[in-house]
Amino acid sequence: MSTEPNSQAAISQPQVTISWEVVAYAVLIIAALLLHLAELDSVPMAQAEAHQAMRTLQIVAPHTPGNAPAPDSPILFVLQSLAFSIMGASELSARLGTVLGGMLLILTPLLFRRFIGRERTLLLAVLLAVSPTIFVVSRQADAFIWTAVFAMTTVALVWRVWADGPRSSSVLWLAASVAGLILLSDSGGPLLAAMMALAAWLALWWSAFRAPDEVDESGEVLFQNARAWLQILPWRTMLAAFAGITIVASTLFMLYPAGLGHVGNLLANTLAGFVRPAAATMPPGLGLAGLLVYELGFVILALAAIVSLMRQGRFGYV
Repeated sequence: MSTEPNSQAAISQPQVTISWEVVAYAVLIIAALLLHLAELDSVPMAQAEAHQAMRTLQIVAPHTPGNAPAPDSPILFVLQSLAFSIMGASELSARLGTVLGGMLLILTPLLFRRFIGRERTLLLAVLLAVSPTIFVVSRQADAFIWTAVFAMTTVALVWRVWADGPRSSSVLWLAASVAGLILLSDSGGPLLAAMMALAAWLALWWSAFRAPDEVDESGEVLFQNARAWLQILPWRTMLAAFAGITIVASTLFMLYPAGLGHVGNLLANTLAGFVRPAAATMPPGLGLAGLLVYELGFVILALAAIVSLMRQGRFGYV
């Protein structure tokens, strides 16, 4: 009896291969997740963490004693509510949402892969995974890690919509990401969004200023392209998605309508930050010193990029 048909069938079967890139990201995420979860429930909560978690618990379980201030982070309230309902109240369940945000932040460079290449993407993911600042913040019940996630996602989606045009799915995801950045994450989100908008305008202006030298065309052409891009965006659809995501997410999928007030608390804290005196324990220059000590990898990478651009004679951003 001939076995030739079986041999041909075996040869025709597709072979499943796993690239080194997939393996690298899998190892990176598993290692980061294990480190972030290690002894997570044995570290006592700080006062701010305890207030947010206690108020969420009082809403989920109304008979919980105490009188904690109202939550000021809608997304942290939603994540803690789900965790408390499924796992019960503990330090682990209170912080699990921020651990998830930390893992997503490590993966956000994948959104830029088509623009910067896979090697640079993996390098950025590794730098985020070993960042002491991200490690500490993502092990606390603090919504700032989600502000960073939404900021990275917003930049990537703006870049994608600029390159591909206003596709329906892309602009909806962009509206959802902006809603998360401004209204759903942390009181620093609106300020960060304003800084990002200013940085985008400065980048556009500088690129237009350098356009005659770099691309041999008038900078006015770049401004015209930007205005045309803004005009073709489906603003009504994006605003509807922005409002819908804000309402649905802050109210726990409409199960807790009063959660919309948490958005107001977030905006009130943002405005209060402009008049609130700085803490005496944070002297001027502490942020810069922390950047140089804890995030030296990002500083070196930024300096290397500047040197590379100077050697190529390129100083634009768009």
